Amino acid sequence: MTILRILALVASLAVVGHAQSDDGLLRFDAEGFSIKPLQSRDANPSGQRVVVGLFLAATGGFAPNINVIIQQDMPIDDFAKLSKQQFDTFGFKITKEAIVPPNEWDVEYEGTFQGRACHFLARAVRTDAKVYLVTATTASEQWEKTSPQLIECVKSFAVTNVR
Repeated sequence: MTILRILALVASLAVVGHAQSDDGLLRFDAEGFSIKPLQSRDANPSGQRVVVGLFLAATGGFAPNINVIIQQDMPIDDFAKLSKQQFDTFGFKITKEAIVPPNEWDVEYEGTFQGRACHFLARAVRTDAKVYLVTATTASEQWEKTSPQLIECVKSFAVTNVR
């Protein structure tokens, strides 16, 4: 599945707020609700799936968002190389990147998505069984205003109870 298809799929999700879970429920205390997450496991033969999407309020017709995608396991260097090839295909330009030993790749990039100039921040974290990709997406003109909140969210991602 291409990055653009994944981003289009994520754009259709609508979950807002801060989630917590200690009993299997996602709790969005700031928004006043909880919900049981879908347990898709590895039903997708490719092993790739979007598991959560978080959205800020839309401005100028675009809602800055964060999504978490679980992908098949591969060494983080290979994941970065494959991602960069996809970025080249879509004309995305990397503005910052770093391999964070032992199993993380952080990247910031820009490009046009569905006719709109966008700014992206992604963090790929590899475990023994999969790669978690956490991506923040904003319209370029939203980055300055929304980046503190988006960066904090992306950095807060932690792997727990790996299955």
